[in-house]
Parts: sequence; structure tokens; C-alpha cells
Amino acid sequence: MKTNLKFWLRRISGLILCIIIFSGIAQAEPKKVVTVSLNSTIQSINMLEFKTAGDLVVNFTFNSGLMGYFDLKTHQRSLGLAKSVKILKNPRDIKITLRDNLKFHSGDPVTAHDVKFTVEEVQNPANTNIMATTFLEIDEVEVVDDHTVIYHFAEPFAAWQEVMWMGICSKKYMERVGEKKFRKHPIGVGPFKFVDRKVDEVIIFEPDRNNPEYNINFDRLEYRLVKDPVTRIAMLETGELDLIYGIAPHQIKGLETNKNITVKKSSRVPSYFYLAIKPSLFPVIKDRNVRLAMNYAINRQEIIDRLYIKEGYPLYIFANVGELGFDSRIKYEYNPKKAANLLKNSSYEPGTPIRLSYTGMVPNGSQLASTVQHYLKEIGMTVELIELEWGTWITYSTSRDEKTAKKAGHMGIGVFPTHDPHIRMALSMRTGGPLCYYCNRQNQTKVDDLVEKQLQEMDIKKRISILKNIHKINFNDPGQVPLFGLNMIYAMSKRIDYEWNSSQMYLAQVEAIKLLE
Repeated sequence: MKTNLKFWLRRISGLILCIIIFSGIAQAEPKKVVTVSLNSTIQSINMLEFKTAGDLVVNFTFNSGLMGYFDLKTHQRSLGLAKSVKILKNPRDIKITLRDNLKFHSGDPVTAHDVKFTVEEVQNPANTNIMATTFLEIDEVEVVDDHTVIYHFAEPFAAWQEVMWMGICSKKYMERVGEKKFRKHPIGVGPFKFVDRKVDEVIIFEPDRNNPEYNINFDRLEYRLVKDPVTRIAMLETGELDLIYGIAPHQIKGLETNKNITVKKSSRVPSYFYLAIKPSLFPVIKDRNVRLAMNYAINRQEIIDRLYIKEGYPLYIFANVGELGFDSRIKYEYNPKKAANLLKNSSYEPGTPIRLSYTGMVPNGSQLASTVQHYLKEIGMTVELIELEWGTWITYSTSRDEKTAKKAGHMGIGVFPTHDPHIRMALSMRTGGPLCYYCNRQNQTKVDDLVEKQLQEMDIKKRISILKNIHKINFNDPGQVPLFGLNMIYAMSKRIDYEWNSSQMYLAQVEAIKLLE
């Protein structure tokens, strides 16, 4: 009996040991992880408090809007959570019908009440959402039933599609968990679910396996903050990153020689790099001749050819190529002699320092700043360079406190890729806009009126005519120095495949990443 007991104890012990061993092996099996770079600090993982383009990369990983991505050819957005969007008889009113059976990651249904909640929270000044100015065009959101809302705009709003892409947030989730958890652990309705975040290090997502729309063949998506472009490339080469974007053209050659890396490009993105100059803050550049001199002093084509290896195109007006109102006939010739004469006949006193800020968000930012400094030095202008972190630059640049705003210098190298011109004009040209640095023009009232008029013009041809008039005014009395647009260059390890199919300047549609191994 004792022998039999020992026999069975040994058998059971062995069986338990096998279970433990194989269980450990199963648990130790690594998850299929795809790692993507984030190029700038994320200020918010809450769509209601969206601050920067970097925030969009993260937020659209787990959020979806009523409408989706923009087609540069048709100037229309695809449908997202909306089954239909219709302009009613009164052009101030737009009716949105939601798709059936939509659910947030919390399991709660997506309803018209969530749409109303989202709009009102974006408008809420306490959330300091950068899109609040545009969303304030919505006078009221009327809930017709659980699947239908009507946006009542204060006036006809030609750029109405630009309030349709914001990710819809769950009202019930906010009420259930409170604001603190809502911000710390957000939920959405999209291809991925938020898992965890280590501030300024990593943000982790997992596929929403309950969503039948997406066929994601990996287990986890990790965004890693890597602000330095050289470091991003090094981490791609060592396998620490699988996908990087916003690659400077001069870095292509080295990457293309690496057999473990695939380099791709997209010309479909809206792209606009410029000098944001601030006449309202600094009297030294209020003189129109000073600002005209800057525009004629810079050889944009040479910048594209030398700094960006012909991976872009020069720009001369405050618009992206392909957007409504873009006019290729408006052009500042490169004429340093004319620029020097304009500066000489201005109120600028030689030797007066003009501070130019730049960030790592701009490819070849330091070289570009040095090149601009050189061009302006050639016509007699003294330029000092200031390097700022992108988030700091945004904070300074959007501050309504004059002392803080001046910390970004007399001018800064900015990036402003939008699809509809109204967003850029409302923020940068209309009096009261958070990025309006020249709101004391001699004809500012006329500019404000035209910006408002084009916004209310629902006829595209008539709207284009108004936009071209605005661009002519801005060309003769510039509030910016347009520079260029660039192709999007991105690269990936051979273990994944991805196509930049969206017409977005920021990384989007990461659900399209395919793990190949």
C-alpha cells in the first residue's frame, strides 16, 4: 500500500511539474509587438484636450470621428462613425446619422448624446483644446434621437467638415469613472484600446478584438518617444523601432543601403513650412518693407535642392498645394538686391537683433534656421537663433501673455498643414486667433471681413475667389514668410509593411500595419 502511494505521489508530482513547466512556457511566449516612434512630446491622450499634431497620432489610434480622412483631390472626407451627413435646407444646419451597433471600448453604445457631449467639451475653455475656436462655430447640437444629431451653426460654415474628424468620447464613461480616470485611462471607439502610458517614454495599445472591421495581426502597439531624428534612425537600424516617419531627405541614402530597412515616400500629404513673424509683438518688424525684404531675400528653391535633396517644392503664399484658394501665380522672386533696398528704406536699424526660433519638429531644423539666418545676413539683417523643444515652442507661441509669447522670438519656423484654409486663417489671420501675430494691419478690418465671408460661402467657386483676394492682401502686406512643402518620407523594418495612404501630415491608419514574420 505504501509503495502504491509513493508511486502515485510521484506520478502526480510529475504531472504537476509538467503542467507548471508547460504553463510557464506558454506564458513566456512573447507577444507580437510593433514599435513606432513618436517625434514630439504628447501633451494629452484625451481627445477633448487635444493640443498638438503629436497628440493626434496617439488619439486617433483609439478614437474615431464622425468623418474620416481627407481626399486632396475631391476636398471631401470619407465617412467614419457617421452613416450619413447631410446639409439641410437651411445651410446652417447639418444632420448626422450614426452607424448602427457602434460601441466604445468600455462596451457602452455610441449615441448622439456622446456626440453632443464631445462637441460641448471641445468648446469648453477649461479644456484648452486647440480646435475650440473652430468648434465654437457650432451654436448648438440638437439630439434628435439616439442615432441622429443636428449641428446648428451660428452662420453657414463652409469648413463644416473640419469639425467632423474629432474623435467622439463617451459621456457615460466620464460620468462613471470621473474626470481624473477619464484623463489617465481614456477609452474610445477605434481599432486599438489604450493600455498604459509612461509619460515621455512609451504609450501602449492593444487591438480591439471585438471590432470586426479591423484585421490586425499583432498583439501590441507601442509608441516610443524619440525626439531626436538621428536617434530614431539608429533605433530603427538596431531593431528597437519598427516604423519611423518625418525623415529628413538627406538621411534617405544611408537607410536605403540597409537591407533590413524599407524606405517609402508619399506626396499626398498637406505640407506647409513657414516663418511665423510677429509684427504685433515686435515693432522692429512692423514695417512692411522689413517683412517684404524677408520674403524676397530667401531662395526657396535652393533650400529645397540643397537641404532637402529635391524632396519638396517652394511655397510663396499662406496655403498648401492642393487646398482651396491656392494660386501658383503668386510668387516672390528670389531677389537679394531688391530685398536689401527694401530693408535699407525701412525703419530697421542695422545691427538690431531679430531672434529666430526653431524646433526638432522641422526636418533639418537647425540647418534651415542657419540658412535663413545667412540669407537675411546677406541683406543686412542680424538674426540670432534659438532652439526650443516643440512643446515649449507651442506653449510660447499660443500664449496670450505677451511676455511669454515673446520667448519664442520675433519669428519662428512653423509647421501648419491643414486641409481647409479656414482653420489656418481663423487661427493665424483673424483678430483674436490664438496664432494671430499680425492682427494690427492697416486693413485688418477688411481681412477679418473676408475671412468671415469665405467661411460663410457654401459655393466653392465663389469661396475660392474670396480666398484668392485674401492671399493677394497677405502677399502685399505679409504676416508670414512661406517657405516650402515636403514629401513625407518614412521607413520601416523588414518585419512589417505599411503604406501611408492617408492625406495626413501626421502618422495615421496604423491599423494598416502588417506584421510579416
